[in-house]
Amino acid sequence: MTDISTNAGSKEQPVPLDVTKNLEVKDAAMKEELENEHEDNRIGVERTLAFTDACIAISMTLLILPLMEGTDADKTEGITTAEWYEDHLFPILAFVFSFLVVASFWRENQELCSSLEYFSPRLVRLTFIWVLVMTYIPVSTSLIYNKGNSSDSDEQEETGGPDRIVHLQYLLNLLLARFFSVLMALEVALNRDLWKEHCRPKRRILVEGIVTLIVLGVACGLSQTGMGMFGVLLLLIVNPVVWVLEKTFPSFKGRFGQPAVAYC
Repeated sequence: MTDISTNAGSKEQPVPLDVTKNLEVKDAAMKEELENEHEDNRIGVERTLAFTDACIAISMTLLILPLMEGTDADKTEGITTAEWYEDHLFPILAFVFSFLVVASFWRENQELCSSLEYFSPRLVRLTFIWVLVMTYIPVSTSLIYNKGNSSDSDEQEETGGPDRIVHLQYLLNLLLARFFSVLMALEVALNRDLWKEHCRPKRRILVEGIVTLIVLGVACGLSQTGMGMFGVLLLLIVNPVVWVLEKTFPSFKGRFGQPAVAYC
C-alpha cells in the first residue's frame, strides 16, 4: 500500500520551473531560427528590379544597332536620304514595334512588382528566365530586318518562297516572354506573404497576360498562312477584350485579396 501511494504521489508532482523555462527558451529559439530562415529565403525587390531594368535597357538599346549599321558611309553612298528611308521602312517599323513591346512588358513587370515587399526564390528564377527571353528579342528582330522583308524574286525562288519561319520565331519569342510573365503573375497572386501590407497586386495584370498569350498563339498560327507579321495586329484587340471581360465578370476587376486598404 505504501508503494502504491508513493507512486501515485510522484505522478502528480509539478514540473520544475527550471525545466519549463528551458523548454520555453528552446521553443523561442526554434521559432526565431525558423523566422530567420524564412527571412533568408526572401530577396529584396530593389536589387532584383535594378538587375531587370539594366537588362531591359540593354535589350532596347540593341534593337537600334542593325539600323545603325545601315547608315555607314559606304552603304549610303550614291543614295538620297529619302531613298534610304524607303529601303529601310520595314526595319524601322519592326524596330518601333519591338521597342514598344519591350517597353510594354517592362511596364507591366514594374506594375506587378510595385505591390511586392519581397521576391520568393521561385519568383526570382522566373524573373531570370523572363529576362533571358526578353534579351533575345533584339536577335529575333534583327532576323526580321534581314529576312522578313525579302522582296527579291530571285532570292525567293532559291529559298522556295518567303521565309515564314522568321516571322514565327519572332512571334514565339514574344509568346515565351508573355508566358513567363503570366507565371510570374501567378506566383505573386498565390503568395500573399510577398505582398506589401497595404498594397495588393492587380487582377488585370494576370487577365491581360492570359488574353495576350492567347492572341499571340493565334498570331503564330496565322504567320504560317501567308499573313506574315500582320498577325501581330491582333494585339490591338487585347485591351478591348480585357475591358469586356471586366464588365462581364466583375471578379476580374480590382486587386487580389480585396478589400484592399490602399492602392499603389
